[in-house]
Amino acid sequence: LHDMVAYHDFEGITVAGSDIYMITSNGNLYRFREGANNAAVRYSIIDTHLGKECEFEGVAFDPDSAWLLMPCKRVSKKLPRDQLVIYRYRLQGADSARLTMMSIPHAQAIGPNDWKGLHPSDITVHPTTGNYVLISAQEKALAFMFFDIASCVHPPRKPGSKASRSASRSTGPIS
Repeated sequence: LHDMVAYHDFEGITVAGSDIYMITSNGNLYRFREGANNAAVRYSIIDTHLGKECEFEGVAFDPDSAWLLMPCKRVSKKLPRDQLVIYRYRLQGADSARLTMMSIPHAQAIGPNDWKGLHPSDITVHPTTGNYVLISAQEKALAFMFFDIASCVHPPRKPGSKASRSASRSTGPIS
């Protein structure tokens, strides 16, 4: 990275078109372009203002909707503690509609497993189905999120407000 070296606890990296995004645990997004080997590159920082809302782990780009997906490994006391929370940041459009939150009840995300929660370590988007795939090191789990197409419209999400999305899941332990 250019000028100032960025030393942070980066939790994930994804590519969206010609831009590369890395996320820190407090939700700051670093955007930059690929550079030559050993060359410094210019970067910009997008402050999502979500550092007090959750601890982020992983980031993925959903090319069908131009969203960056940012799952919470741990949520703050302000958010529902019995739900899996995924923030979405739209790369294009009006600033007021760029940030939304999805929350999925743990009972629905976990299924019949005896886990107390689901703490994502990373997320990706399945290249052919568009389903979200989460992995959790803590629960040794792989979770597939299948979303109802009719529930894809979400209100803007601001820290402290509530929004939800219905989902079904296929979740299981990883050996």
